[in-house]
Amino acid sequence: MGPKERLSLLGITWVIISMKVLYGLAIELRNWGVIEDDLLLGIVLLLLVVVNILVAYRHDHDAIAAQSTLVLLAIGSTAGTEFGELGVAVMILIATIILHGIAINRESGNLASLGIASSNLWIGMHAITPQFSAGPLQVLPIEDPLLLFLLLMVVTSMNAYMATVFSKNENWFSKGFETLGLGKPGLWGVSISLGMVGAVLAVASNREDLGYALGMVTFLGGAFGGSYLVVRGVQSRRVSKPLLITATFLTLVLLNDGYVDASLGVSSYHIFTAIGAIVTVSIILRDQSSVSDRVLWVGSVAVLAILVLLVPTDSKSDGDGGFALLGILSLLHIGTAVLAVRRNSSSLTGVTVILPWSWIVTEKMIEETVRTIMIANDLNEYNGMVHLESLPLAIYLSLSSVLLFLVNSKMGDSGVNLASGFMGITEISASIRDSGLLNLWSIGLWLPMLTIVILAQFDGFNTFSLVSLLALISVLHILSFALGLRNSSEEGIIWIIAITYLTIQWRHGLDEPIFVLMCLSISSILYFGKDAVYGLGIGMVAVPMLVFWTGRDPSRGLSSPKWISDLDSGVFSGTLFDTEFLAVACTIVVLSVYLPRAEYMENMLRPACSALILVVISSILSLESDNALLQFSSVMVFIFTSFWLISRGEIRSELKTIAKRETVISMVSEGGLSPGLGSLSSYSPKVAEMEQLRRSRRELSDTEDISELLSSEITHTPVVGMVILMIVLLSGILGSAVLGMGPLILVSTGVFCCERYS
Repeated sequence: MGPKERLSLLGITWVIISMKVLYGLAIELRNWGVIEDDLLLGIVLLLLVVVNILVAYRHDHDAIAAQSTLVLLAIGSTAGTEFGELGVAVMILIATIILHGIAINRESGNLASLGIASSNLWIGMHAITPQFSAGPLQVLPIEDPLLLFLLLMVVTSMNAYMATVFSKNENWFSKGFETLGLGKPGLWGVSISLGMVGAVLAVASNREDLGYALGMVTFLGGAFGGSYLVVRGVQSRRVSKPLLITATFLTLVLLNDGYVDASLGVSSYHIFTAIGAIVTVSIILRDQSSVSDRVLWVGSVAVLAILVLLVPTDSKSDGDGGFALLGILSLLHIGTAVLAVRRNSSSLTGVTVILPWSWIVTEKMIEETVRTIMIANDLNEYNGMVHLESLPLAIYLSLSSVLLFLVNSKMGDSGVNLASGFMGITEISASIRDSGLLNLWSIGLWLPMLTIVILAQFDGFNTFSLVSLLALISVLHILSFALGLRNSSEEGIIWIIAITYLTIQWRHGLDEPIFVLMCLSISSILYFGKDAVYGLGIGMVAVPMLVFWTGRDPSRGLSSPKWISDLDSGVFSGTLFDTEFLAVACTIVVLSVYLPRAEYMENMLRPACSALILVVISSILSLESDNALLQFSSVMVFIFTSFWLISRGEIRSELKTIAKRETVISMVSEGGLSPGLGSLSSYSPKVAEMEQLRRSRRELSDTEDISELLSSEITHTPVVGMVILMIVLLSGILGSAVLGMGPLILVSTGVFCCERYS
């Protein structure tokens, strides 16, 4: 900046200071009694504003004009001293018109953005603050609902028009963000964002009247949404015509509120909200190709936040337990799901998958944080702002689960990975990116499960809604795996499902439903999965039985609907649905999936051991019951499983070992393998290795037979059979010691072991 520019800036600064001195002098003259009344003071200040505007044009600088318009808004705020609320509203409207008029005349983006931000902030201030004094003048709040509604609607319409006209102009706010290193947003985005702060204050001040508050949100969305469409290239007449016609009609409805309420029994603000929302959404969807994905998903997040803040949910204070809030949010999520599929948008898919679960978790975390702080400071306990009953919450989350499945299915086999942008520079970022943890299919499983665990901790569900929701989510993800829609491994699904079920069982009990859910979920995954996960899956089915066996009481029980208690004491009474019976039944289901597959497994040790552990645990549970038929059934299951694993598994492995040995011997006989003895050039490392192996084993002696030498390592150890024998022997020893029937148990154990290897 050269000397001339610096001198000019200094002059502008002195002009602004001089005008500030004159404004202050006028106010002091009123205090001294030179200016006799408030009306005359207002006239003097208005004359000074005119002078200020003329000086701004004389020096051709926006800063001087900005000072005059801000002072004019301040004068409007104090007009209530003489003219009441209506005077305040009229003066704010006149100040906004003058400010926008100067911006249009000077073609100034600075004044346009300032007018958009300051006018809405001024209205929000008058809506939310009580009456206070500014020297000799009184600043009144705008308490008339209709006056505030119409003022904000008119000013918002003008602001939307100004944001459209000056959307590409330079402005102070954008430069300020750039100076702070926050990027350089355009005039439309930065001015609308600042203006929305004031608008939200006005909305929040009237959140007790849901129809009124949502009506404000509706015309804000219509005005600024239409403005955005025009900025994106849609013809202004195509957007403005339906909005203006609808606004005119709805304004007439508002002005005849008494007649409408008496005729229809519905508030005019509810009618405004319903019709306005339908028209606004229709216009946006009609030209949704002109709207970027970022605006759509950011808008959906903003709308959700506003609705959560506005819609009452506490049934003790004019709420309905969340039916209205969750119903509106369900429509929002359906809309983002439809747009995600239609536009093939990964960002909208992410919002549809993540938003329904994340906002509930966030709200609960904030609520608990505030409650903890208040209790620590001996303040009244905070009851939270959102109170959701179990029924609407379960319906809402069930719908969100179905939408999650549908949008992820439409994205194809590749899915959407939120970590795809990770550079992988560090080991952690590379692991997260490659693990698929942030793939939307994976997020769609662990985030809902985490949300359910947290909500259950805060009594967000009853037993029926909790079990039903867990079952639905598990079915949808297992179905996606069976149909090949997801690219994440079945091992991850097993871990997430198992940890969730075990956490619920540990905290809330529900042993019988957890047994069934774990059994059916894991069995389905194993049926469609690879052999490698059988050991993990079967072992996980046994863990809930171990938790039940410990006899641990749940730390936080959940309520149950009355009809479930009636069924439990009526139709389901008896031993049919006892925990021990379900344990044996679940074991049979898992084995029916595993055993037919066992004979074809290359590595059968881990799943076989897991299966035997499962059978033993279920047998122990059955022995603790008084049902002799159940005890006999569990013993028969163990015997059948043992015979199957030995006959289909061990014998098959032994035959494969024999076949491999015969292959080596036949190759030696045919000359395919040479002993490689007698000369250095024909030395065979394999022969030397086998000779060393036979020397290290006592049961193997030296041999000159090359076929026997090369097949030294081809042996089979019946590990599964040994495990079965160990279980039988330990059971026999313990049974003899506890029951005192040593000879009988000894004979039974001997017969079983002899039959096993006869």
